[in-house]
Amino acid sequence: MSPQPLTILTVCSRPQNLPKLAVSLAPGKEHFDLRWRILFDPALANFPDIAICLAFNAVMARGIGVQTSTLPPGPAPHPRGVNSFLDELREGWTWFLDDDNLVHPDFFAGLAELLRQQPEKRAWVFSQALWGPPPWVRQAHPGMVRENQIDGAQYAFHREIIAGDRFPLRYSCDGAFADAIYQRAPEAFGFTSQVLCYYNRLRPPA
Repeated sequence: MSPQPLTILTVCSRPQNLPKLAVSLAPGKEHFDLRWRILFDPALANFPDIAICLAFNAVMARGIGVQTSTLPPGPAPHPRGVNSFLDELREGWTWFLDDDNLVHPDFFAGLAELLRQQPEKRAWVFSQALWGPPPWVRQAHPGMVRENQIDGAQYAFHREIIAGDRFPLRYSCDGAFADAIYQRAPEAFGFTSQVLCYYNRLRPPA
């Protein structure tokens, strides 16, 4: 069986972190037909591109496709850029990886196994490792799929389930997006107690 497509979307205003993100996502090729889409902050036009080149080389050497574009000018560039990506999305699964985060080492294998066990599900919500020692974990459960409660790294979704839902033009857009889909199709969501994602792993608390 061919691996399922998985697109990782990163909105980037911290290009210096891209090499670390690349190293953490490169193993995903073992489990998925992996693509990395990066939406750059337009203010980065004059940023030295060495970090970006290093990141691209790390993943392209694994046969992972990388596609870049720039967020649109004007108000609310982040949600508008993501919405353009969603408009273009045609297949497979998508997961959001912020530029201040890393892929959890269990993410790819864990998600692949969930998809194998319950292929009818079209969205998965994961437990999330927070900063600090155990039990600093945000546990996945249906009640958390709400705006301002679920983090963008905590869920992955299939193209089939998003329909016309898009990011609202406000700060809590990722949670509101997940909430809208869940309210429409709760039976399509799966929840796992397994910790498969981090929270802001490259931005520790002060």
